[in-house]
Amino acid sequence: MNISEAFEKRDFVERFEQRREADDSINKTLDEPTVWDLLPAILGRTVVDIGCGLGHIANRLAVAGARSVVALDPSPAMIERAKARFSHDRVEFRVAHVERMDPENAFDVAVSSMVVHFVPDLPAFLAAAWRILRPGGVFVFSQRHPVRTCNPSHVSVPHDPSWQVANYFEESYRDYTWLEERVRLYHRTFETILGNLWTAGFSVDSVREPRPTLPYVQTSDRLREAELIPMVLACRCSKLRQPERPKLLALTAQVLRHLRSTAKPRS
Repeated sequence: MNISEAFEKRDFVERFEQRREADDSINKTLDEPTVWDLLPAILGRTVVDIGCGLGHIANRLAVAGARSVVALDPSPAMIERAKARFSHDRVEFRVAHVERMDPENAFDVAVSSMVVHFVPDLPAFLAAAWRILRPGGVFVFSQRHPVRTCNPSHVSVPHDPSWQVANYFEESYRDYTWLEERVRLYHRTFETILGNLWTAGFSVDSVREPRPTLPYVQTSDRLREAELIPMVLACRCSKLRQPERPKLLALTAQVLRHLRSTAKPRS
């Protein structure tokens, strides 16, 4: 089932909200703090939240002083719930796909939290984000880490909180059960994600793989697992006026060298 179909079901949205609000929620403990740390200064900026879900980040952006926030989600049920939870005069919630938005060069900042792994056509998604940003605009996004999306059906257990990396280089959709519903995500390697960003006309300024802090790890099996194997990949990107292929290729090599130099073999 396409994820948008799952989010049309109110009982699924309710289960998602319960999971999102749990003390050991990956969104609350890992994703949102990382996304927020990657964002530029928000005061006076125009922002679009792509795949806003229940509206947490959109509301926080407005509270932080954004001039305006357009919060998009393709699910009417999610937008209905977001409007019920948050009401701010500088937030406009819309049922919409970013690929179908008309304005060009309209926003200073675009943010998309834990959405990209559900996007079937990543080049079209990134092209839309690039189009609606002003030159030099910032795009911050997060997704499930590729080591997770390659094998989402794996279930770790408390006494062995590890993750089986399987079929990593086979880039395609994966169907699995999430929150009691069969859903579909799209696995891409880290190399493919970076390549799509550069092809779309973004420079990649920062990459994060957040790790839970000690108090959380001590109280949650889920976060004990996340302390060993990354759950979230987050990036901060900037819109280039024109894609600059030689510089992008050089940056690719630089990023890959950095990743290799910081990788620690497990004993």
